[in-house]
Amino acid sequence: MKIYFWGDSLTRGQLGYSLAPDCSGGAERRNFGENGDTTYGIFKRLFAFLETAGDREGIYVVAAGTNDLLLQYKRKASFLWRLRALGAMPRKRPAKDVHAFEQLYRNGIKQLTARVPHVVLVGIPYFEIEDFPQETIRRYNAVIAQIAADYGLPFVDCYGIQTQLMGQGVRRFCKHSFTGVALTTAAMKLCPGIKERLSSWQHLSVTVDGVHLNKKSAMAIGKAVEQKLCDMIGAD
Repeated sequence: MKIYFWGDSLTRGQLGYSLAPDCSGGAERRNFGENGDTTYGIFKRLFAFLETAGDREGIYVVAAGTNDLLLQYKRKASFLWRLRALGAMPRKRPAKDVHAFEQLYRNGIKQLTARVPHVVLVGIPYFEIEDFPQETIRRYNAVIAQIAADYGLPFVDCYGIQTQLMGQGVRRFCKHSFTGVALTTAAMKLCPGIKERLSSWQHLSVTVDGVHLNKKSAMAIGKAVEQKLCDMIGAD
């Protein structure tokens, strides 16, 4: 059995830790996470792969939506973030709101399930960014969960898993400053071993920088993904 993970930096795992577990049972695991990718870009790459791949059989794990939210947020966050976001938007085509996101995501899943029988959907994680509206994440996740239910697909609730990890204690957030993100991104690329220290230095519970998963968070989400995969493989 082959398992294909499609997503953005949360899937890739270069920044923070990957939500994709190290699959057991001899399954071949391929990670197609791409830093900064949006829902549009993820499905575009996925369908291009399906068109060219000789053997398409396997389980497709899709984790999309995080950068659709982040690019819209960055567009209003600061002057530098606005320049960065406006430069990326024509190429990345993020969904402009939850309704556009639902249409884009639903169309992508409709096409995907028509081509492959085994699909797992992964929700958007918790953002430890001090001025980011958590309700927006919950609305987008509700869309993904509903699409999963409509198509009878397994759904992994990253946000819910992380909320449980945080418990009832004091929640801390960081500022998503342009300079700070640039520095932490460079640090993680050049020195991967610094990831957990970034999380502890900022007193964050489930991320290393406000968005990307710390080890505890990635392990809990990965365990949930692995369980869905095992259930799907066992059903066959």
